[in-house]
Amino acid sequence: MGGFPFYGYGHHRGSLYMKSTPITLVFFLAAFLLWGGNCRAQTDWEVIDAANSPGARIGQGMTTLPDGRILLFGGEDDAQNIYNDLFAYDSKQWSPITSTNTSPAARRNQVTWYRDGKLYIHGGVAKNHELLDDLWAFDVAKKEWAAVQTTGEKKPLPRYTHAATPLPDGSVILTGGVSDKGFPMREAWKLNIDRTYTLLGYAPVAMANHVAQLVDGVLYLLGAEKVVTFNTQTNEWAGPADGPPITGGATSALGVNGAGQKVIYVMGGVDTNGAESKVVHEYNTTTGALSQRPEQMPFFQKWASSARQNSPSLNGIIFGGVSNGFYTNRTLKFSPGTLSPTVQLTVNKTGNGTVASTPSGIDCGSDCTETYVSGTSATLTGTPADDSRFAGWSGGCSEMPTCSIDMIWDRTVTANFVQRTTPKGDVDANNLINLADAILALQISAGMSPAGKTVTLDADVNNNGRIGLVEVIYILQKTGGTR
Repeated sequence: MGGFPFYGYGHHRGSLYMKSTPITLVFFLAAFLLWGGNCRAQTDWEVIDAANSPGARIGQGMTTLPDGRILLFGGEDDAQNIYNDLFAYDSKQWSPITSTNTSPAARRNQVTWYRDGKLYIHGGVAKNHELLDDLWAFDVAKKEWAAVQTTGEKKPLPRYTHAATPLPDGSVILTGGVSDKGFPMREAWKLNIDRTYTLLGYAPVAMANHVAQLVDGVLYLLGAEKVVTFNTQTNEWAGPADGPPITGGATSALGVNGAGQKVIYVMGGVDTNGAESKVVHEYNTTTGALSQRPEQMPFFQKWASSARQNSPSLNGIIFGGVSNGFYTNRTLKFSPGTLSPTVQLTVNKTGNGTVASTPSGIDCGSDCTETYVSGTSATLTGTPADDSRFAGWSGGCSEMPTCSIDMIWDRTVTANFVQRTTPKGDVDANNLINLADAILALQISAGMSPAGKTVTLDADVNNNGRIGLVEVIYILQKTGGTR
């Protein structure tokens, strides 16, 4: 019997592909009448035919770089092979990145973030279900991995399916996750820029496989059908309130609604019946209202990963996960709408120094406000006066002395300059620059904490807020008479 082709899902090497089977015209028309009323042109979603795609997997980490590329690390396929590979996504193409040295152990469900030219990964689960608590950094320019040693007695227990949220001061908040006992956790930790950990207390609800987004200094956690918040300025928790009816495994993105209010999109995941979801929920951070977007994901999907693509539109790139019971290596683009055509960047200053921007527009100094096309990635550089040093940013920047911010809404950033009390290179603050300063700087750069020694950041040479090898070289040049 002849008929129209019906496209169903097949399974091939963990990816999804289409196969044709005959069905009757009557069934086809019935299906059209049943679902056709909802058939309309997709405007929110695009299935990307991405070249050189990584293999189908779950548990990968994805992070956006200032140049707009998206890095993907690790994950696990449907044969339970666990990976430590690294890919970059740009212009509808994935490209493998080969490191020049030994990579971290293969893992899935780790967290990733970017700071100061490096991709960081923390925790996850390795072969034989070994839970990890290690911290690694990948130098993007040098393509080198390095284990990062933390200090202090307190640190998080090994975990996976947690969330990492970078803060403007360069620290990172780690929330929730699954412990070695197999239960979701409530505790939250801050990884400070000095490589120590601080326990921030316990969320009102235990969460794992949740989403986390930072909006105006408030950290929003959405999972376990709840929403809880953590004020990063006052260190206070609030909630729980009713959240999307998703237990976990969703992806998320930030956006702005038609009223100009900041919203969090929660896409797909595992619903309250344990099934895959294709619903897109919208949480309004101004009103606390929860709603569903009329347009759903093109496929049911859980356990995927996402990162924002720098663009004048709200483009989120989503990769992998499980769809209709199959592992997939599909790349999706989520574009819920164009932002306001332009947004404004305002720079404030404390102390003596200037700030310049790329693209041009900020020369503060005198011109401290500029209007940019929405989605622009603006780079700010702080330069102190001769009698001062750069002490860092507040209001959305973290890297020193240069930082990049995504202009998806109006932003205000403050550059902080402080007057030096001792000269550059005088690490021990005795108004002398000698070999003792070089030794002290070398110890600090090696992660040692010299007991009983006075250390001042006024010795900072390159305005990055740290004492390290740059200061060692500067001191040796000064003492040797070559500078």
